[in-house]
This record gives sequence, structure tokens and C-alpha cells, in this order.
Amino acid sequence: MHNILSLCDLSSDDAVLEIKTNNIDIENYKEQLYYESRGRRCFHMGLRWCRNDETFSIESLVFIISEVFVKDSGITIGEWKSNKRELNRIANQLKLQKFLGGKPIRILDYTNTITDIYVECLECGRQWNTTYQRIMSGSIKCEKCDPKIVKPRKSRASGLTEEQKLQERFSKYKEKLYARSNGTITVDSYTGAKDNLNAKCNVCGYQWSPRADHLIDRVKCPCCNKRTKK
Repeated sequence: MHNILSLCDLSSDDAVLEIKTNNIDIENYKEQLYYESRGRRCFHMGLRWCRNDETFSIESLVFIISEVFVKDSGITIGEWKSNKRELNRIANQLKLQKFLGGKPIRILDYTNTITDIYVECLECGRQWNTTYQRIMSGSIKCEKCDPKIVKPRKSRASGLTEEQKLQERFSKYKEKLYARSNGTITVDSYTGAKDNLNAKCNVCGYQWSPRADHLIDRVKCPCCNKRTKK
């Protein structure tokens, strides 16, 4: 025997003898004993005792050994092992369902810990596959009832021609330049951040051709800047 539900296994090559620790009906274990005894005679040892409620001591102790007669159940060892695996699968599924606690999620199909588990949301009825690890980590949730917060993507200029896209960038550049120069510097064109453009100072009328990115970083009129330093 394999010490299943046994305190002690005293089995030998000739007979099977187990000491059980709980009150069981041996009829429920006859098929197990039939296949694990391998032709040996089967015995079951039980204990009966009488306790003194005042002293909490055991006054009498009786050992009862009885032979268990098992007959051919009509199923093969392979079928018995298959039934045993199915019972273990159901027991593991119930344990996993209990682990979910108060979450409104029901396990519909469970095979093992490495196979996807089919679950259902009890609130909206959505069904999906998840993993054993996700359930055990506590991160499982219905994405329909509790959707992830997705940051909206910045709108892209779609369906515009290259000329229209360039015009849009030019408008944004002019707005930024106006804000940084307080309207004292303006440009009449824009082809790219690394390209030169025509700039004009609205204070002294000076014109020059700086790079677009250099101008936006140092928003100063060269002529007015020289006068300020003098």
C-alpha cells in the first residue's frame, strides 16, 4: 500500500494491513485495496476507546483487526487509474475555485497547471482562456467589466499630402516662435528643422538666414543683440 489515509502501514509480502486515523467506511476503499493488494489478503485495523470526561484519560483501548474481502470490480487497472486522475482533477479544480474567493469568476474547464484554464465572468457572461499562474497571482479579472486604462494615442495627420503636412509643421513652428520672441521675430517659410529659413526682426527690420532649430533655441535678433551689448 502507499500509506493513503494511513497512520501506519504494516503490510508484508503475504498480506495488507493498514492503521487508519479516521472513521471510514471500508466499503469505499475496496476497489483501491483490490488493485493495490496485488492478490494478497487485506486486513484493516481499527481502534475503539473509552474516555473519562472528568480526568480526560483513556480508560479502555481495544484494537480491532478485520479481514477485508474484495472481489473483482470488473474494471481494469488502467480504468481505475484514469478514474483516480479524474477525481484528482476535480479536487484540484475545486481548490482553485476556492482560491478565487469573492471574485465573480467561475472555472469552466480545468485540466492541469500547465494547460490553459477556461473561465467565465459571472457578471457579464464573458468566457476566455487564462493561466494557472495568473489565477494564483491574483491578477485575473474580466477585461470587459474591468478594462485596462489605455492612454489615447496622439492623433496623426492621416490622409494629408506632403505639402499639407509641411504646412502644418510650419504653422506649429510659427506659433512657437511667436510665443518665444513675443512677436518680435517672424519667418516667411519653413522646410525642416535642419534647414535655413528667412527670418526678420520686427523691431529693427534686420533680416538673416539661420537654421530653423537654432533660431527656435536662441530667439534673438543678431542686430538688436549687438546694440544691447554696447
